[in-house]
Amino acid sequence: MTDVRSAVAAHDWAPVHDELLAGVVHACNNRVAALGALCELQEAGLSTEQEGLLALRTEVGKLRAMMELLRALMLKTGAKKEPSRFGDAVAGAASLLTHHMVARQWTISVADEPTETEPVLMWPSDPLRFAVLLLLAAGGQAPSGELRVTVMPTGTDVEISVLAKGSAAEVEARAEYLALRRAAEQERGGVRCRPYVDKTSVKVTLTLPGLTKARTQR
Repeated sequence: MTDVRSAVAAHDWAPVHDELLAGVVHACNNRVAALGALCELQEAGLSTEQEGLLALRTEVGKLRAMMELLRALMLKTGAKKEPSRFGDAVAGAASLLTHHMVARQWTISVADEPTETEPVLMWPSDPLRFAVLLLLAAGGQAPSGELRVTVMPTGTDVEISVLAKGSAAEVEARAEYLALRRAAEQERGGVRCRPYVDKTSVKVTLTLPGLTKARTQR
């Protein structure tokens, strides 16, 4: 059965998804063009076999990474909720945002996730979607383009925070924050999204029930 649980959230996600998809496809085209250029160099005898093979392996590796990002953007419908490490989703989101028109200029650092942090129970496509929206919601307020992400256990919950330095803008007005909040509201089950704003920074925090708590709420 097709998963139609979040029509509003999907509508919010669509423009972000399309921009990311366009960026990744553009990067794939660049890799294909580079492979073509390597073939021409080899045919013209302008590079040695060893140089050509090394360059080919490098480009194939980059293209493989692009394919992984394309797979990550696929909406997995009709699936069941499954345990996911949100820290992994944040890393994937940071990679995707290097192909976003604005976010590719940001510096995103992710703190080491404590080993005791529980997985979260979510629909397969949601951790990446939530992580991207979370980074965009905070990053849109950061003139410096520097974001610091932490994933921490808080009791039976998992708290993901993105701190953006150098702004006192009202994050509630950002479309990405509103999209994230709507997605959180539809997920329910103890999911919360909150902004904190002061004179020097903006922090957007997403709180999700850990796996043990989520299973008791089902």
